[in-house]
Amino acid sequence: LIGVDRQFDGKGLGSALLQLIHERADEEGQPSWTWTVGVQNLPFYQCNGYRIVTEGVEPTSNIRFWTFRRDPLK
Repeated sequence: LIGVDRQFDGKGLGSALLQLIHERADEEGQPSWTWTVGVQNLPFYQCNGYRIVTEGVEPTSNIRFWTFRRDPLK
């Protein structure tokens, strides 16, 4: 689990953290997966190479969510 405090949003820290994960996943030929409940996060993940796999609503809480996958670079 990784995250960046909102006061540091837009400074490239989240992308830098993901880059470390992506490097290892690419070396191992493994996909990366993540999820969010914040619609404002969709462009961030898409700009970092993720595609939406699932969009849904958790039935008990009515919270909207998205899951993403990034395939390893060859």
